[in-house]
Amino acid sequence: MAEVSFQRPHELTEKTMRHAAPLPLLLALTLIHVGAAAEQAQENQPRQGRFTFEQFSARHDTNRDGKVEQDEFKGAPQFFRWLDQNGDGAVTAEEFQKGTQRDGL
Repeated sequence: MAEVSFQRPHELTEKTMRHAAPLPLLLALTLIHVGAAAEQAQENQPRQGRFTFEQFSARHDTNRDGKVEQDEFKGAPQFFRWLDQNGDGAVTAEEFQKGTQRDGL
């Protein structure tokens, strides 16, 4: 019958320790890689909760002419004035994008 030998933690051999030493390093590198990949994927996606011009115009552009005019807008008048950067009475996709990017909305 073969004799079975169990090692206690303090009895680990030098050979075992050489193989175990890189494990924390490998774990750290893996976590860094996964974190960087997730960050890159997030940068390529619109921020969650960001309101797009397509959503804005679907709600407010009743005549579907590609811009939201003041009489179509159902929200707060001060918000419309803030979005209508050139004051012409209509919010275009460009104005909407500039306004929301400027203030991080």
